[in-house]
Amino acid sequence: MDVVRSSLKKVIEMHNVFLKKRGNISSSHRTHDHPVGLKKPKKKSKKKISKNRFAIMDNLIKDLETYENALKSEETYVKTPIQTNLLCSGVKFRTPKEDADLRCFYADSGNPWLKLGPIKTEILNYDPYVAAFRELLFDEECDNITEYLSPKLDFPPGRMKSNSLKNDWTMK
Repeated sequence: MDVVRSSLKKVIEMHNVFLKKRGNISSSHRTHDHPVGLKKPKKKSKKKISKNRFAIMDNLIKDLETYENALKSEETYVKTPIQTNLLCSGVKFRTPKEDADLRCFYADSGNPWLKLGPIKTEILNYDPYVAAFRELLFDEECDNITEYLSPKLDFPPGRMKSNSLKNDWTMK
C-alpha cells in the first residue's frame, strides 16, 4: 500500500509541475484545470501568477499553430487526437459548411425493437465521430432511477443546496 501511495504522490507532483509549466492543455496533453492534492496551494503574489498566465498564453498560441498545421494534415492519426482536444475544450474549428452537414435523426440500426421506439440521435462531429442521444429515457424513468440511487450516491460536486441532507443530483 505504501508503494501505491508514494506512486500516487509522485504522479500528483508531476501533474502539478506540468500544469504550472505548460498549462492544462496543448496539442499533446490535457490535465486538470487546477493543481491536484490534499494540501491547499500556497498563496502566490499576483506578479508570479500573471507571468505564469503569459507563459500559458504563449504556449496556447504555439499550440494553435500546431493545431492548424495538424488539421491540414491528411493523416487521421495526426488529426483525430487534436480534433478531440478541440471538441472537448469547446473550440470552434469547423467551417459553416461542415456545421451544415451535422444533423439529427431517429436511429433504429435496423433493429425491429428500436423501430417501435427509435433513439433520437444528434451528430455533433464526423471526424472523430461524436453523437449525442437525446430523450433516451422518459422523465418518469429518470425520476425513478434518481429516487433509487439517491441514498446510495455521494453528493455531486457543486450541488445547489449545501445544507441539504437529501442528495439533490439529477439525470435531466
